[in-house]
Amino acid sequence: GALPSPTIPARRCYYCDMTEITECREIPMHCEKGEDCFIGLAVATGFPHIISKGCMEAMFCGHEQIIVYMGITYNLTTYCCWWELCNTGQLEQLLFEPNVSTMTAVLIGLLVFLILCWLV
Repeated sequence: GALPSPTIPARRCYYCDMTEITECREIPMHCEKGEDCFIGLAVATGFPHIISKGCMEAMFCGHEQIIVYMGITYNLTTYCCWWELCNTGQLEQLLFEPNVSTMTAVLIGLLVFLILCWLV
């Protein structure tokens, strides 16, 4: 018979309003069911990066949009993660300044995954 679909418990994510990265004070918040944690990074040439954090429906993740903050037009991209309090400060370095070792580890992991899938 059909298995009952697992209920996805609401998770906690860090929240901070749109602000400069150094000013983001992470406050834990409870998300609605089906929402992921996100980090929104907004960039504008010649200006400091702007960040926001919180909860977001998964289908809206990864989209780029144009926002205006303090009269300056920024390009905002959202990055989501799906485990408890995962959108903490350390994720920024991983996502926005991927160093060679991180990228290599990700690519090797992906390669191993693809090989395993191919073998099955």
